[in-house]
Amino acid sequence: MPAKAPASDSGYYTQMLDAFPTTKEKHRLRTTSGGTISIIACFVMLFLFFYELGDYWYPPTRDTLLVDTSTGTKMKINFDFTFPNLACAVVNLDATDISGEKQKDVEHNVFKRRLDSQGKQVGYHEKHEIGGTIKSIDELHDKPAAVDPSDNRTAVQKEKERKCGSCYGAETDELKCCDTCEQVREAYRKKGWSFAVRHNIRQCSREGFVDAVEQQRGEGCKVYGYIEVPKVAGNFHFAPGTGFRHAHNTVADLFGFTLKKWNVSHVINELSFGDPVPGRKNPLDGTSKFLMAGTGMYQYYAKVVPTDYVYRDGTTTETNQYSVTDHYRKIVSSRARGLPGIFVYYDLSPIKVKIVEEGSRLSGFLTSICAIVGGSFTVMSLLDRVITKLTAGRTRSSSVLGL
Repeated sequence: MPAKAPASDSGYYTQMLDAFPTTKEKHRLRTTSGGTISIIACFVMLFLFFYELGDYWYPPTRDTLLVDTSTGTKMKINFDFTFPNLACAVVNLDATDISGEKQKDVEHNVFKRRLDSQGKQVGYHEKHEIGGTIKSIDELHDKPAAVDPSDNRTAVQKEKERKCGSCYGAETDELKCCDTCEQVREAYRKKGWSFAVRHNIRQCSREGFVDAVEQQRGEGCKVYGYIEVPKVAGNFHFAPGTGFRHAHNTVADLFGFTLKKWNVSHVINELSFGDPVPGRKNPLDGTSKFLMAGTGMYQYYAKVVPTDYVYRDGTTTETNQYSVTDHYRKIVSSRARGLPGIFVYYDLSPIKVKIVEEGSRLSGFLTSICAIVGGSFTVMSLLDRVITKLTAGRTRSSSVLGL
């Protein structure tokens, strides 16, 4: 009759269900071969574990090609450019569509940060409003005003008034023209109008631009952020802005200043069209272009390929990849086409790439780890038994032969 379990032994029934009973000490046999195999088993399990972890972390993908049927969508352009030899006061950003018209109402979040001669940041970053760059020599000329047929002023009077600056509607009999920003401000005060410095007040733009250029002499600039543009071909570019036009009276003066001061050396820290694609690097990230002398126009031609990245959990990220070629045109005179600057042209491919992750999920990863541990332990146990039996048989043979 089996002995009754003591009432105080609360773990008796739990012990009866133990599927992994501890082997008694007298049945254990420690050998050198067994220890060696145990060490090998540990290394094998670690190797397979990290191999499986890498396969889970960076799963294999399957690429397919589709026709891109999306219309009326936006594309986000992320960029981070560093200009070691250009002050923030003279560098401007603009975006243009395929027709050459400047894109309006573009959502953007663009910042400028001043850099000293050593590349260290100066002050705080400032938000930059895009637009107003000059793309060609023709744009340096102001548009002529419409001719009024009732205007009976003589040519001498017109020339005199033309040389005198406008007061922007605040002219009086005593003050018929304003040559400085302070005179415009005074004219507005006498009229009782509120005054705010805007880009269309040429005197204030000119004086503020020149002061900023002198203050930031020898500095660099970092321009970074993003713009959201319609998903059509176009370009964005860094070039001289309207401050140049207002700061210099003649095209020759402006172009001479541009050739001397507009050093287009730059570093592209980042340029992407949308969110990053896992495992893929943007071809222009980390690109550096430096000029020892002179100036010119850097042009980058990017072929943007729409991409859908499907993760293992089924979520999809709509982004873009791109390939790029570049061209540099040296500018030595005002007869050259274009102005110094950095131009990034992009064109959309009609073919879309769909990338699907095919790796196992977390449950499959855990199952594989359990299989690695159990399989390694079982295989090494069988190997240990075979070695132990072969060693025991050789020992008995030696004993019988008297060796």
